[in-house]
Amino acid sequence: DNLEFILAIELLSACQAIEFRRPLKSSELLEFAHDYVRQFVSFAAEDRIFAEDINKIAGIIKDFSFVEKVNEFALSKNIFLNDRFTDFK
Repeated sequence: DNLEFILAIELLSACQAIEFRRPLKSSELLEFAHDYVRQFVSFAAEDRIFAEDINKIAGIIKDFSFVEKVNEFALSKNIFLNDRFTDFK
C-alpha cells in the first residue's frame, strides 16, 4: 500500500510541475499520462489538503488503469515501452 501512495504523490507532483511549465509541452506520451491523471484530480492553483487527490491517484495505480491506459496509448502511437512493466498484475 505504501508504494502506491508514494507513486501517487510523485505522479501528482509531476502533473503539477508540467502545468507550471506551460505553455511548454512534453512528449505526446507524457501529455497523455498527464491528461489521464487530470481526469481524476484537478490542478492545484493554491494550497489545499491533498489527501483526497492522493487517494484518487493511488486508486488508478492500484487498479492498474493508469498503466493500462498509458500502454494502450503508447501502442496506438507505435511507442514501445519495456514489456517488464506490463506483467505485474
